[in-house]
Amino acid sequence: MKNSESLRRCAGLPSRRAAARPSVRAALIGACWLVAGCEETFDETQDDERTTPASMQPTQSGVNAPIDASARDSPATSGGLDGTPPVAEPPTSSASAPMPDAGAPPTGATALAGLRDEDLTCYPLLAHSGDRKTPYKVGAAKDTYVAFTFAAPWQETSYAVLFRPVIDNSMAVHHWLLYQDNTAGTPGGGVVEILGVHPDSQLIAAWTPGTDPLDFRRTGLDVGLELPHDTTYTLEFHYNSSDPGAVDRSGVEVCTHRRKPAHAAGYSWLGSENYLFPSTSWTGTCRPTATEPIHILAIVPHMHYKGRHMKATLNRADGSHEVFHDRDFDFYYESMYPVDVTLQPGDSVTTECTYSEPMIYGPGVDAEMCYMFTVAYPRGALVSADLVGGFIHGGTSCFGE
Repeated sequence: MKNSESLRRCAGLPSRRAAARPSVRAALIGACWLVAGCEETFDETQDDERTTPASMQPTQSGVNAPIDASARDSPATSGGLDGTPPVAEPPTSSASAPMPDAGAPPTGATALAGLRDEDLTCYPLLAHSGDRKTPYKVGAAKDTYVAFTFAAPWQETSYAVLFRPVIDNSMAVHHWLLYQDNTAGTPGGGVVEILGVHPDSQLIAAWTPGTDPLDFRRTGLDVGLELPHDTTYTLEFHYNSSDPGAVDRSGVEVCTHRRKPAHAAGYSWLGSENYLFPSTSWTGTCRPTATEPIHILAIVPHMHYKGRHMKATLNRADGSHEVFHDRDFDFYYESMYPVDVTLQPGDSVTTECTYSEPMIYGPGVDAEMCYMFTVAYPRGALVSADLVGGFIHGGTSCFGE
């Protein structure tokens, strides 16, 4: 389990041991049937001898096996970051056995839910300095946003089953977001500082301190995330660092299968963006334009340092209300919460964020956010006609009044 001080370093903020709030981590871990059971290992040393923390073997077998940083990038085992296809043969073993480290899937689980680790092919997408091999030079950074663009390493349309975070420099990484680009960007690994705006992209994965791997097999449903092969993928980092010599090789390992699931899921942005007047309470209501049922599988609340509480309510078209999330917020441990919520046409979702003092929206940790990253299917259904949200976050936002 990551201790409080390690989590503070993840956020890129100085220690505030005396001000630490009570943790709810034990309760969260007990509830997380959607996320993989293994936790990330953080390297907490600060000298020039710092080594990359253990992660998982990016091959078709042993998804959870630890490796070093150089092994992650081997195109002979996992597909190169420049789009080189994996050398290993496609998975051939049975997809009906349970995960070896997670127990059998729920009764009735089929297809992708029954895949074993060795049935998956995993691809690392990691921060770099332009050559896809050298760690990115973070240096001293204050709310710096950096985008790394990768050609799809899979040669045909594949389906993501597992997104596993790889966190190298936990003292510098505030969060990362993985986008699928609607229009292909710089192929092979472009690196550029950005403003954090993605009008032509779709969010497909996210990590904040405390967020566990997203493993669709845990749902017991035949669900995954479609990954086209003829576009690029952009990995955005938010860095904060007081170390002029800081470098980073963090990112994500995307574990896929070629079988198309019955349900294609995706991420949506819900919440509120308060640009006008500082307030201790922000509220936003998502009114989807879809004319079909929408199934929410999980949520990840995201605020900044002053965030204290988030509440999410399903508003039925008949006037009734169902609260499906009502918890205190921990900036240093932003867990993923499994939920089972189905929106019918005409329903909406209201997100309420509470802060310790009046705050206004901003991309830096000194300002605030009110986001509820939401995993749902069908992909692209949980969206609204909000123009501002669509410009900033692409076609996967659902904000409102």
